[in-house]
Amino acid sequence: MSQSRSSQSVRISATDLTEAEILSRRPVWIAMSELWLDTELQDRDLDRIARVLHDSGYDRDALERILAEEVAPVIYRNLYSVAGVWTGFDPDWLCAEVSRRLRTRGPIRAWLLRRRRAVMTGLIRDEWQAVLRRYDALAEEEGVSR
Repeated sequence: MSQSRSSQSVRISATDLTEAEILSRRPVWIAMSELWLDTELQDRDLDRIARVLHDSGYDRDALERILAEEVAPVIYRNLYSVAGVWTGFDPDWLCAEVSRRLRTRGPIRAWLLRRRRAVMTGLIRDEWQAVLRRYDALAEEEGVSR
């Protein structure tokens, strides 16, 4: 099992992220992006997402921040689109865009992000809670509280 990474270790500026941190986030970003696909996720999808998040070693608080502050701003509009992406986001595009936005984020963008959080994550709330329940169950199986 990987060592748990606390929310305090989740830096929000990509200029502060090492190459290793970006690489460790990549599968998390990709897994989380599935929550915004214009399709109904099945139990196996939620299980797979939870497994990726669990295996990442990030704790719940860190994952909440990554979801709301890194992934959501890039793709939340997909669920508001008439013809949204439903087959999956291009992983290279997604990771490049998340990194780009983190690099260019200043105090005004951070403030706007906090103001838009409910809009960006509201439509995925039920699926996110289902993923977190599965994540908690995986941690409980290991006897680890995250």
